[in-house]
Amino acid sequence: MLVKVRGDNVQTYLIHYPDGIDFENHTTRTAIGEEIEPEAWGKSMTCYEVIIFTVSCDDTECEYGWGLIEVPCGGGGGSSGGGGSGNGTGGGGTGGGTGGGGIPTGPIGFPPADGGGGGGGASYNTFLNLLSPQQLQWLNQPQNALLRSQLYTHLVNNNYSDQSINFAIDFVIFCEEEGDPLQKLKQAIAGGITTTAEYTHKIFKKFSTLVSQYPSSRTFVNTFLQGLSNGVSYLVNKNPDTCSFADLFNMWLFELGPHPININGLKVTTNQLKNQEGVNQARAEAILRIQTGTFLSNPIVNHEWSYGQGEFYDGMQNGNFVTAFLGSYSTKITTTQISNGYQLYFEVSNTSGWESATRFRIDNDGINGHDGIFPNTYRHITTDIRLGGNFTQNWSWTEIIN
Repeated sequence: MLVKVRGDNVQTYLIHYPDGIDFENHTTRTAIGEEIEPEAWGKSMTCYEVIIFTVSCDDTECEYGWGLIEVPCGGGGGSSGGGGSGNGTGGGGTGGGTGGGGIPTGPIGFPPADGGGGGGGASYNTFLNLLSPQQLQWLNQPQNALLRSQLYTHLVNNNYSDQSINFAIDFVIFCEEEGDPLQKLKQAIAGGITTTAEYTHKIFKKFSTLVSQYPSSRTFVNTFLQGLSNGVSYLVNKNPDTCSFADLFNMWLFELGPHPININGLKVTTNQLKNQEGVNQARAEAILRIQTGTFLSNPIVNHEWSYGQGEFYDGMQNGNFVTAFLGSYSTKITTTQISNGYQLYFEVSNTSGWESATRFRIDNDGINGHDGIFPNTYRHITTDIRLGGNFTQNWSWTEIIN
């Protein structure tokens, strides 16, 4: 940027090089100056740090790439580098101290020229230079622009601590090896409940390990998981009247939709729920009381249905995912006499917690029984990993017995 001042007249130009800059040979290239109108300074400004990183190296030379990382626009001075000493291939000078805020222009991260000094302290390039060429290539793909910005913010907020840099490296390694987690999650959801549970378990297991190893990463991980939830939200029907049990499962797992969710009347899930074993048992008890005349003194049936190992394998073999999703639940029936018979008012309540996921995973670890995914927690809690917080479903409907 060039600022030209003549008396009270200030002209500002943005200088750019259409043919690029030859960093290696320091040769002159064509420069174009584009004047910036004064009123433009009253608009919002976006600041970037230029980063240059190693793409690949062989025995004789290295190939470098560059990119922009969006950063806060603060006030203050910049960072200064150290001075070089010696001629030809002399050693680099001592790195300078870190400056204040302001429009960030460094550290650039390109290896210093012969006799030139390096920048002071750890930087974003410290992190980049610890990645392999394959990991750098993955990180710099256009679809990862937001992730790059998030990693940069995480490193800055943690002052480029060893913990934050090591976490960022491990996170990139996982994502580069795994591929696009969001795309794989969408594919898992398309495959059904069990594939969703399996893949989410893989994500959670890795991220819980990272958070345990690098406690300062919890906020970053939860922000990333929130992005996954937002990314799959459009695949989930959150309407109480038309959603399916698969939708309820995804609402629970990704903490989407209303909590609690109230489903009134004979809706899609109700029509499946009313034929479940626990509901049938409660209905049979209410009808028996009508037949014996005891409902007048005891009109309310409270029935608990317990879910066990046998129910799990029956559900998996017969594809009864409603049973698997509900687990243990309570049914309440209130009986009243009407002109043409009896009205049964059903109320079913179920809370899905992280332990619910045991019903969708097999015994992968060989330790007696199907595996769980997560321990129970609350929705949107920030002191834990934000997946599968407790999710309550309430159903109510009426049936007429003649």
